[in-house]
Amino acid sequence: MSSIAKNGESIDMPHGRIIENKYLLGDKINTGSFATVFQIKTIGEKEFTKVVKIARSTETNEKYNNEVLILKCCLGENCFPQIFDHYSIKKFKYIVMSDSGEAVADILSRNPRKMFRNSNVLRLTSSIFRALDILHRLGFYHRDIQGYNLMMKLTNGHLVFNLIDFGNSASEKSCLKCHYNSRNTSLNVMKTKVYGPIDDYISTVYYMNVVAGFQPFDTRHQTMIEAKEKYHLDPCSLYDPKQQWMGHVLSRLVKIQKDQSKDHKSVRMILDSAIPNCHPTSPIVFKIIEKKVVIE
Repeated sequence: MSSIAKNGESIDMPHGRIIENKYLLGDKINTGSFATVFQIKTIGEKEFTKVVKIARSTETNEKYNNEVLILKCCLGENCFPQIFDHYSIKKFKYIVMSDSGEAVADILSRNPRKMFRNSNVLRLTSSIFRALDILHRLGFYHRDIQGYNLMMKLTNGHLVFNLIDFGNSASEKSCLKCHYNSRNTSLNVMKTKVYGPIDDYISTVYYMNVVAGFQPFDTRHQTMIEAKEKYHLDPCSLYDPKQQWMGHVLSRLVKIQKDQSKDHKSVRMILDSAIPNCHPTSPIVFKIIEKKVVIE
């Protein structure tokens, strides 16, 4: 697991610390929204194949509880890290889970063009949508789709996608207002403060624009809401003909949201026919350069 959103207070612990007489702590990986992430392995194991999120017991209890609850619900499901343990020791809380690999944002940053090819954008979009389908079926909204919560791990010669970080997630039954206003926050949420399942997908399309090399929101002379309104009016106008499937997906999602429909088959049909001879569930194409994954 690579870089996580860097907006929390870091926790320092020594390499080699024994935890619960069961685990050996490895290197710090990064600091996330409510916890610091380290490598960890079971005592006796050769490799660090797990990670541990460590949070202070006095802080962010809701985020910690969200993470544990949703990871438990996602046990056995593809596209999610698998939880092994969670417990509190003195001033800290721990969540031990499988290593999900490297953040898409980090992989994107090492691409010379700072963008992925159209077919890989389609494959990644499809992978995220499948993960969201599962999460929504389990009764939760992610509410924080961004490049550091989308992970890729090289496994048996293929890149495997995982959706991570559920500290900001919520049950579909939650009535709490959302006061989010980031670049990836859907237009609907910025206007109404009410979060629904389609908002996760719309946030995905917003971020996929970045992955595809587009910047759809020009805020030099308008607000972010105005920029998103303009994009929503005619999303296909942003793209070349080969990439207009992204605009069609956004338009369909907006219509589904407006109609309050639960039928997403039309979105899947757009993805299935987006690029000739490229199935959206086919493997992402990549290279290994200097022992690092580079998505083309």
